[in-house]
Amino acid sequence: MLSISDLLQLGGYTAVEYCGGPSMIFRMGRKDVETEGEASNALAVVDATHENSVVVSKFNLMGLSP
Repeated sequence: MLSISDLLQLGGYTAVEYCGGPSMIFRMGRKDVETEGEASNALAVVDATHENSVVVSKFNLMGLSP
């Protein structure tokens, strides 16, 4: 089943490839976030190898919490 998040990600990948950018691997299974609380919880649960760990560490440097 294709979620709205997957559809947006697929559109971004397609746009990058159409404009001459690199070909990327599309992985389905992203979860839609319905409320603001879910978004902050999703960002807070991050392991060291996850791409959002950079965002969380920048939040921490600015004294902000997810």
